[in-house]
Amino acid sequence: MNAEALTGGKTSRYPGTPEQAAAAFFEDNKALLSIDPSALELTLKKEFSGVTHLQYQQYKDGLPVEFS
Repeated sequence: MNAEALTGGKTSRYPGTPEQAAAAFFEDNKALLSIDPSALELTLKKEFSGVTHLQYQQYKDGLPVEFS
């Protein structure tokens, strides 16, 4: 199954830094999202109004995946 969107409920809360929480989320949902968490690279971190936004680039065979 490939997911385009997660809707209909909240995901679990993950402890730690935003980066640690994202890593745990990706690990817990790797099958649903069809991703290899080790192939993700943090490319952007922004904090705004007390919320941290993280952006990752996905790689496959060393090449960036477009629109991932």
